Amino acid sequence: MELCFKILIFTSLLHHLSSEKVSVSNVFGRTGLTEDWTRYNNKCVGTQVWFFNTNDRNTPKYEVCLTSGCLLETASYEVKSARTVYADASFTGRLCNSLTPQNPKCGENITVNAIIVDIFPNSPNSPTEKEILFPISDNIKVPLFNKKGKRTGFYEAEQTFTFENKLDKTFIRYLFESKMACGSITSFKVYYYKCPSVSSSLAVFGDIYAPSYLKNVKEYQGKCVDNALQVGDESLTMRCMWNGTVASTTGQCICLQGYQKEANQCQSK
Repeated sequence: MELCFKILIFTSLLHHLSSEKVSVSNVFGRTGLTEDWTRYNNKCVGTQVWFFNTNDRNTPKYEVCLTSGCLLETASYEVKSARTVYADASFTGRLCNSLTPQNPKCGENITVNAIIVDIFPNSPNSPTEKEILFPISDNIKVPLFNKKGKRTGFYEAEQTFTFENKLDKTFIRYLFESKMACGSITSFKVYYYKCPSVSSSLAVFGDIYAPSYLKNVKEYQGKCVDNALQVGDESLTMRCMWNGTVASTTGQCICLQGYQKEANQCQSK
């Protein structure tokens, strides 16, 4: 039987295919820490309200110290169709036991709220759907040391916030509130995952959004390339993981009569 009539069975692990991590810009086309974040400092109680420190233009940061009731709100990010939205944040802070004199009201946490809405611009009455305390526990705080190996009284911490967009909302934004902490937000990135476009063994699978983190894995349908025909009992499917990694593909395709396989296409003889 000629090659073009042979059944090409492809059930193969494709872990070598890298996922697509899609960075999300805010509605002003900017990423990271930007000066267009909104500071609600009118109800603050304490020493130092939120302010944008640009002394080092390479690493700007939002700082706050020993205040409560101060809200810092990011701009909105468009995330429609993304199943799970991720945000990586980096913080530096001062440990309460390093303050001189000691302040009994000192705290080391910053509250983070994820707010999902369908409209833009932001609405102050939007519901809060998730709240995360940051840092969550002492074991994610990394103490900083000076050149002599002594503790400086400061720490660094990193955290990834995840939000399941179950209702297909269009925008997401984040609220930060200091809980009497002395610290700063040094970086902030919003992103989601997509599964890469796969073309293998006379089948193609499109560039698609990864399933939610909670669902973990999902099967998506593919199709044969032009001038090819699906055969066999197995459907053309691609299993995609929550982080955009392709776990496997299954199915069977052959070239139509008068065509032969060349570089994963069926070309006329």
